[in-house]
Amino acid sequence: MTERNIPFRPIRDGLYTSAELSAGFDPNEPKSLAEMADFRTFRYFVINGRATPEHPYAGMMEALHDNSILQAMFAFLGGRNRIAAIMGGHREIRGSANYRNVAILGKRLSEAGFLMASGGGPGAMEATHLGALLKGEPDTSLDEAIKILATAATLPHNAANVVREDGTVDDGIVRSLHEWSAPAHQFMGLRQNKGESLAVPTWHYGHEPVTPLASHAAKYFQNSVREDVLLYLAAQGIVFAPGRAGTLQEVFQDAAQNYYPSQGAGFAPMVFYDADEFWTRTLPVAPLLEGLFKLGGKEKEEAYRQNVLFSADLDVIIEFLQARAPSQEEMHLRAKKLGMLPLLEAQAERKQAVIRVPEAVEVSHLLASRFVAGDAELGILWSADRHRVIGEVADQLLTAAARRAVAEALGHVGSSTLGEVADWADQLRGAAVPKDAETTAFLANSANRAEHPRWHYLNLPFGTERYDEIVLQPFIPGDGAHVVAIVQRCAAALVTPTARLSRTNALRWLTHLVGDLHQPMHLGCGYLDESVEPPRLVGDPALARELTSDRGGNNLLLPTPLEGTNLHSYWDGVLSSVTLPQVKAAAEAMSSPQVTAATLPLLVSEWVNETLTVCRDAYWSVRIIGRNGADRRKMVVEFASGLEAYERRNAVHVHRQMARAAVRLAAIVKALLPQ
Repeated sequence: MTERNIPFRPIRDGLYTSAELSAGFDPNEPKSLAEMADFRTFRYFVINGRATPEHPYAGMMEALHDNSILQAMFAFLGGRNRIAAIMGGHREIRGSANYRNVAILGKRLSEAGFLMASGGGPGAMEATHLGALLKGEPDTSLDEAIKILATAATLPHNAANVVREDGTVDDGIVRSLHEWSAPAHQFMGLRQNKGESLAVPTWHYGHEPVTPLASHAAKYFQNSVREDVLLYLAAQGIVFAPGRAGTLQEVFQDAAQNYYPSQGAGFAPMVFYDADEFWTRTLPVAPLLEGLFKLGGKEKEEAYRQNVLFSADLDVIIEFLQARAPSQEEMHLRAKKLGMLPLLEAQAERKQAVIRVPEAVEVSHLLASRFVAGDAELGILWSADRHRVIGEVADQLLTAAARRAVAEALGHVGSSTLGEVADWADQLRGAAVPKDAETTAFLANSANRAEHPRWHYLNLPFGTERYDEIVLQPFIPGDGAHVVAIVQRCAAALVTPTARLSRTNALRWLTHLVGDLHQPMHLGCGYLDESVEPPRLVGDPALARELTSDRGGNNLLLPTPLEGTNLHSYWDGVLSSVTLPQVKAAAEAMSSPQVTAATLPLLVSEWVNETLTVCRDAYWSVRIIGRNGADRRKMVVEFASGLEAYERRNAVHVHRQMARAAVRLAAIVKALLPQ
């Protein structure tokens, strides 16, 4: 993993979700922890020098990332003035009295209208988000949840050594961390309704997995940025649960901000959750803090007495914080002191400048509520809309000369960009076939008419690990009418058009099929072992030779709440909310392949292998539970892992595959289309 092979998006349009950071985690596979998006980014951070990146590129990408996360956090917080952060020990054992007390406090504060925030790690931080997650539910639900989590009660003591300085991973520690992490992920898989909360972690402590119990995460590379964020949130009020050196450091950082406030800024409430008299007897900070503010004079001493509370009474704590909500002006002054005001003001200006649909619109699980295409800010579908986005992003990655060449190739069919023709290939199979002369000429060829519906896919068993045309010969059409071969045929026709493929049609097909090549259900599928009932899905090529395919998931019908959807269409447009800016940012962070006519076949094979890896995830935990009554060829399936765990594993693939398709399409066009 070099400094340029970055596993994260440096420019983001929103905060992380727990599903995004946890993508790749499998509760039943210990090694999967090291495949999580969060863990891979931690490895990158370690390899490239941690807080002091050795390579300027790595430092620049990390800085861009932290800046965009900061902006996303301000957008998320919006006008909220009821935020409460809880700080406490990261070593707090699941199931301990303190852990339960913090969870109850987080739950009660959430129910009182507070957005809960924490450092996003284990111990008291996890308990904070557990409480927020169970907002509105009986306390018995909390006890049941803690019982599940406490099956792996203690964070491994050697977690900090999981990634060595050279980036190699200690497999034993990975297994221990997986064992500790699995109960929280399994519990999240059981949840339907989820309370909202904000985690503010850092890859400085990347060996501590971010809790999946938080709905949103503002995760930073630089711990100093994260500490400033926590101090900004402290203006709303911080509750200090029992902890040790790290928590004590945060106590005095907050105290220093209150001792040296900006002019006009109020005293940020400080609450010491004094369970078992921890803060008054075990670690008695009161005399020191009281003495400090006394030294500052009567005004500081009075502010201290009015805004600092030591209590173990939850009702008293909630009432204390509710009575001390800061004004927007006080929040701005705190942001100014921390150097964040320009970002905060810029965020406000953007909101006032234009009223627009949010950039990340959740896509319903029901196909009936899909969004209409046309606005780059809307959540978009893979099918026609996602193909257009791939084309539009590729357009932006072209050189000026390549754009002119594209416009020249497409001008006589009324188009000028890749985005405009990205769904042309699908229109050939629809009711409204385009009437331009190039389309008419293409369909006039009898071989084209017969073959082109098969150009979009290849039915390789989902367990295929490597694209080898000899080994996979039983699954590859001998006439070459499949997506892998046609991508290469179209690329060649850009250089030398043929009787079957003009340069214009080759470009239109290529724009679409490079997208199909990166949609896993267009390359892989399951095969049905019907010797048992219900039939069993087979992905091993050696066992699938004589079996019938599920047609790229088209014959696999999904359960509630996805009824009416099959696995293929679910990947086409239901899985994940994706935006054009998100795909564009991901694409711009990727390196472009060096395409030539000679290297393209090898590159395409590599891209196929990559998509097959995603395909294995696409079939992860998919299990047939019966046949469809109306059409016995179709199978009803379920996600053995639960829908949320499945989406947590797979959602991240969608925008990443779209970005890869855009980058590679642009590279082919720049290299092979005459300019």
